[in-house]
Amino acid sequence: RESAALRGAVDAADPAAERAMPWSMMAGTPMPTPASCTAESVSPNAAARTCAAAASGAARGGLALLRSRPELLGLLMLTWFFNLLYGPVEVALPLHVTDDLHAPGTLLGLYWMLFGIGAVLGGLAVGALRRLPLWPVTVVIVVGWGLSLLPFGFDVPTAVTVACFTLGGVIYGPFVALSVTLMQAKSPPQHLAAMLAARSAVLLTASPLGTALGGPLTTALGPRATLGGSGLATVALGAVACVLLLARRRSSRVGFRHVRVGGTAVDSTTLNM
Repeated sequence: RESAALRGAVDAADPAAERAMPWSMMAGTPMPTPASCTAESVSPNAAARTCAAAASGAARGGLALLRSRPELLGLLMLTWFFNLLYGPVEVALPLHVTDDLHAPGTLLGLYWMLFGIGAVLGGLAVGALRRLPLWPVTVVIVVGWGLSLLPFGFDVPTAVTVACFTLGGVIYGPFVALSVTLMQAKSPPQHLAAMLAARSAVLLTASPLGTALGGPLTTALGPRATLGGSGLATVALGAVACVLLLARRRSSRVGFRHVRVGGTAVDSTTLNM
């Protein structure tokens, strides 16, 4: 009873353990969490070192698995660059409001408030979007978010950019849930926990790096051009992803074309021999 109480108290103190536990159970592979490490170790420092080493090993193993699966590696790279290109928006948008529009901070608050409302509404559509082909939907979200930023690069009324940023929130909202769902659908169940750990480790660098690049870009190009350039680069990213996706599907059809003979799948090249 005391052990259960201790475990419950540690779980409540660490939300990350609660988020990690469902993935480990879903994958059928135990994932080390701060709660389990604390319960099994006497020294807190030893528990921390054990958990850090286990998480690092899981991330390295997950990266090796992702490298062996081009489709999942491509999804990870798409997500990384998508988050990278979002980073400059957080730097350029406040300066766009103050320097380009000469508006008070309340306008910046309006931008982010409506973006948040749009993201919530977009998140509510995740259930319906999961019924559609996930790869095309993910690519459309990337392109749509980029298009919503393009008006910032032009001298348009403020109401237009506010409306586009709100629409951008609706488009951006389902992206994280759908990208994780796509990885779950394409990953072997026994390796899912390691792949998700690798995904989280890699994506930690994207947004901070994009934000760090946003400062020099905004200084050199100006807020308006930085926002528009971020949108244009995101559209280009989506276009590249679309071309690669179509090329992969085309090669898959050619490479794995087969017919059924007597209820057994036989490669067409075998029949021609």
